[in-house]
Amino acid sequence: MQILVLDKCPRKAARRMRSKKLPGKLLVEAMQLLGKALRQHGRIDDPNLYDAPNASHPCCIWVASGQDAFLWTLKHARECHSIFNNHIRKRCDRCRGFRSKPHASLKALEHIEAIVRDGALPASLPEIANPDVFYDAVQAKRDAQPLAAQRKSGAVVRPSSGLAAGCASMALAIDGEHQKTCLRYNEDGGVDGIESYRAYHATKFPDDSDATWADPASDAAMPTHMCACARRPAKASSPRTVLGV
Repeated sequence: MQILVLDKCPRKAARRMRSKKLPGKLLVEAMQLLGKALRQHGRIDDPNLYDAPNASHPCCIWVASGQDAFLWTLKHARECHSIFNNHIRKRCDRCRGFRSKPHASLKALEHIEAIVRDGALPASLPEIANPDVFYDAVQAKRDAQPLAAQRKSGAVVRPSSGLAAGCASMALAIDGEHQKTCLRYNEDGGVDGIESYRAYHATKFPDDSDATWADPASDAAMPTHMCACARRPAKASSPRTVLGV
């Protein structure tokens, strides 16, 4: 599970993704993280919420730590859906209308947005996450891992700048190997979270030619209708030549 905080703005962070593999994938992961956070704060039996497979992941702890991280992730998820819908979802070659169904996570996304809109977020989810509580929780989970897993995960990094907008803390989920080359530091010697994520992301995806969504204005030109074009008949296969014995 991952949240790529590539910009302070949750929407711009999604637009900085460099691969078509990511928006749909990270939308699912955001739904898992948001659903897990709500379950941890009391909505245990809500069938419309996803669950996260790894409650000890730093991003899972972060999203459940406060409304600041929760709402940032929700806005980020909505933009991931917009990118998927307009730039990745299968379209007809002729009319450019949608050929495939909406993303399977859309229902969960709209359900969580309705919870927020109705003011029904759990009272136990603080408005602003306490940074000390959050980083201590991540460190405690890390300390409980076997030593090999700790080395793979790397140190718990506490960025002093480059945080997601409106957030007092941030999960910097960069593994130990990439921490060696991707951490970026500010003038005070502290870690810059966003610049570190950008370096990590560029290392993982050096080619950004897939990112046709970089300019949000490009969405306006995308058709929103379902394709009604007749399916083209399959090409007749050429007759087989049967060789005699």
